[in-house]
Amino acid sequence: MPRYTVRRGCRYRAEIALGLLESFAGNDLIADRLRAAGFVDVVVEGSGAKRYAEGKWPAEDAAAELPQQITAVTEIEVG
Repeated sequence: MPRYTVRRGCRYRAEIALGLLESFAGNDLIADRLRAAGFVDVVVEGSGAKRYAEGKWPAEDAAAELPQQITAVTEIEVG
């Protein structure tokens, strides 16, 4: 699994590809998982297998392995 580092105060956008059963999950459930991981101001869009999530990392810089469902991560401007 690839590792990714999040930096304090930065906002990120992730592309999420869900499996068949996972695709039935609501966006609120996905957002809750990201909040549990430490992100704030989380927004999840999309439906079915393809979702997009944005969130801000408020904690100290951290690195972790990306779950297989996250296919891309981009740092975006905080607005």
